Amino acid sequence: MSFPSPYSAMTQGECISAFVRAWKLTKDDAYVEGAKRALNLMCRSIEEGGPAIYEGKDIFLEEVP
Repeated sequence: MSFPSPYSAMTQGECISAFVRAWKLTKDDAYVEGAKRALNLMCRSIEEGGPAIYEGKDIFLEEVP
Protein backbone atom coordinates (compact mmCIF):
# COMPACT_ATOMS: atom_id res chain seq x y z
CA MET A 1 0.00 0.00 0.00
CA SER A 2 1.26 3.46 -0.80
CA PHE A 3 0.89 6.72 1.07
CA PRO A 4 -2.60 8.01 1.83
CA SER A 5 -4.40 9.76 -0.98
CA PRO A 6 -4.79 13.53 -0.92
CA TYR A 7 -8.47 12.89 -1.71
CA SER A 8 -11.09 12.13 0.91
CA ALA A 9 -14.03 9.82 0.23
CA MET A 10 -16.19 11.97 2.51
CA THR A 11 -15.47 15.06 0.42
CA GLN A 12 -16.29 13.18 -2.78
CA GLY A 13 -19.55 11.94 -1.22
CA GLU A 14 -20.53 15.48 -0.25
CA CYS A 15 -19.78 16.65 -3.79
CA ILE A 16 -21.91 13.87 -5.26
CA SER A 17 -24.78 14.87 -2.97
CA ALA A 18 -24.52 18.53 -4.01
CA PHE A 19 -24.38 17.63 -7.71
CA VAL A 20 -27.44 15.38 -7.45
CA ARG A 21 -29.43 18.05 -5.61
CA ALA A 22 -28.38 20.68 -8.18
CA TRP A 23 -29.44 18.34 -11.00
CA LYS A 24 -32.84 17.78 -9.34
CA LEU A 25 -33.41 21.53 -9.29
CA THR A 26 -32.10 22.36 -12.76
CA LYS A 27 -32.15 19.11 -14.80
CA ASP A 28 -28.78 20.29 -16.20
CA ASP A 29 -26.80 17.19 -17.21
CA ALA A 30 -23.52 18.94 -16.39
CA TYR A 31 -24.31 18.15 -12.73
CA VAL A 32 -24.75 14.46 -13.59
CA GLU A 33 -21.31 14.46 -15.20
CA GLY A 34 -19.83 16.13 -12.13
CA ALA A 35 -21.39 13.50 -9.87
CA LYS A 36 -20.01 10.70 -12.08
CA ARG A 37 -16.53 12.20 -11.99
CA ALA A 38 -16.65 12.51 -8.19
CA LEU A 39 -17.86 8.89 -7.89
CA ASN A 40 -15.11 7.64 -10.20
CA LEU A 41 -12.49 9.42 -8.10
CA MET A 42 -14.04 8.13 -4.85
CA CYS A 43 -13.78 4.53 -6.12
CA ARG A 44 -10.18 4.88 -7.37
CA SER A 45 -7.73 2.79 -5.36
CA ILE A 46 -5.04 4.38 -3.22
CA GLU A 47 -2.44 2.87 -5.54
CA GLU A 48 -4.03 4.87 -8.37
CA GLY A 49 -4.18 8.08 -6.30
CA GLY A 50 -7.73 7.74 -4.96
CA PRO A 51 -9.14 7.18 -1.46
CA ALA A 52 -10.31 3.54 -1.78
CA ILE A 53 -8.72 0.41 -0.37
CA TYR A 54 -9.82 -2.87 -1.92
CA GLU A 55 -9.44 -6.10 0.04
CA GLY A 56 -11.04 -8.97 -1.81
CA LYS A 57 -14.70 -8.06 -2.31
CA ASP A 58 -14.55 -5.35 0.36
CA ILE A 59 -13.93 -1.65 -0.23
CA PHE A 60 -12.80 0.74 2.48
CA LEU A 61 -13.12 4.47 1.78
CA GLU A 62 -10.50 6.66 3.42
CA GLU A 63 -11.22 10.08 4.88
CA VAL A 64 -8.48 12.68 4.83
CA PRO A 65 -8.77 15.82 6.98
